[in-house]
Amino acid sequence: MSESDIYIVPKRNLGLRIARMREQKGLSQRQYALQLELDRATLNQIEAGVGNPTFETLVRIADGLGAQVDDLFGCDEQLDD
Repeated sequence: MSESDIYIVPKRNLGLRIARMREQKGLSQRQYALQLELDRATLNQIEAGVGNPTFETLVRIADGLGAQVDDLFGCDEQLDD
């Protein structure tokens, strides 16, 4: 397995979670991209698991969905401060 292969499944899962959460809010990709002030093609790539969003973009996506970045990755572990 190549180094890039280890990222395929997590990126795909991230994209699927974002798409599912967006759809649960009743938003199309176009509507949500406009809301985020993000290019629709960029959002499409992220949801397809082929984009490489910055942390700042992930924060914007999560915030727009009323979620935390951890939620986008399916993390539910609470870390102690």
